[in-house]
Amino acid sequence: MSFALALFAASTGPVAQIPEIRLDSRTIRAGDLADIPGREKVVLGALPQGKVRVEIAPDQARKLVSNRLPGARFTLRYSTVIALTGPAAASRKSRTCFIARDDVPAGHLIHAEDLSPTDCDGREISIGLGYDHARRGPMAKTYIAAGAFLGPVRGAMPGQITKGKILKFRTIDGPVIVEREVEALQPGRPGHKMFVRTQDGDVIAAPLASPAQETGE
Repeated sequence: MSFALALFAASTGPVAQIPEIRLDSRTIRAGDLADIPGREKVVLGALPQGKVRVEIAPDQARKLVSNRLPGARFTLRYSTVIALTGPAAASRKSRTCFIARDDVPAGHLIHAEDLSPTDCDGREISIGLGYDHARRGPMAKTYIAAGAFLGPVRGAMPGQITKGKILKFRTIDGPVIVEREVEALQPGRPGHKMFVRTQDGDVIAAPLASPAQETGE
């Protein structure tokens, strides 16, 4: 989906300045776009690689929040086009870090779908992860709140995909990477396509992502 650039056609009058929201990282959270008590840190998506600024119209901001939090009541922070600005591009030598997509209970084995990529930005890791040798993967030593910075996470594999499992389907919507929930219609393995059903009832074939990635087009 692309934006209607005609909205920004030149006029004879003064040009209004677009409100700008500065992000701590490339990650876009619900609280960046809307007043939504208790759900401000829920991850909606991320700025595309190589971009540090994107503009979003009100209707698309509303879609981003509604797709991630169906049925939630919220009010957009702005009724006009806004600009989301992330930090400057990191060095090629920097590592990829992650934040928790949702709340994670203590003892939970960390799967790729529990994570959202973010820039490391020299931030300190306040949440400790352990390693479960029996299950062969990283695990939460304590409760982890949604949005918590986890630093680099190695060994997170996609969870066992079975028929009926709810997955996150990643697409590109204009300048933003967005997600929506889909239902697996068959068992799946990383690297192979599987059929899923969208919330609108459409059945599509999508690849099941590799470790630390997500299902997408």
